[in-house]
Amino acid sequence: MDSNVYPGGMTLTVSKLAARVGLTADTIRYYERTGLLPPPHRTESGYRAYEDDAVERLRFIKGAQRIGLRLQEIKELLDIRDRGLCPCGHTEDLLRRRVSEIDAEITGLQETKADLLVFTKRFNAIECPEGVEPWPCAEEFIAAADGDRREVSRLGRN
Repeated sequence: MDSNVYPGGMTLTVSKLAARVGLTADTIRYYERTGLLPPPHRTESGYRAYEDDAVERLRFIKGAQRIGLRLQEIKELLDIRDRGLCPCGHTEDLLRRRVSEIDAEITGLQETKADLLVFTKRFNAIECPEGVEPWPCAEEFIAAADGDRREVSRLGRN
């Protein structure tokens, strides 16, 4: 469809593009600033005028985020795709790396949960003695802040 306003065919303003893909206009501008979305053509009055291919690109970004990829990783895939190459091999590598990172995060969260349960058992019914400082829970938090996981583990045996 040709237009007098947009030579070469119909284009989308940033707000219409945002509505079509379910993002905010600010998010689209951010993606443009970070290189995830190439700068669009500008109208004579300076408005962004996106082509229809921006819709597919933004859906690609949203889908990749939804399965757990970070924006920098998505940018790598888009850069490969923009060079006319198939990004699937690199995608597999990125996904395997993310799975490993998530496994490490899960392990860390399990350790944190165990620490919290230890503290919960230790301090759930203890009343702080009047006039005595530092308080028992404060001492344990300070030990934990210093990275002394042995102290937290020792508490579980008391």
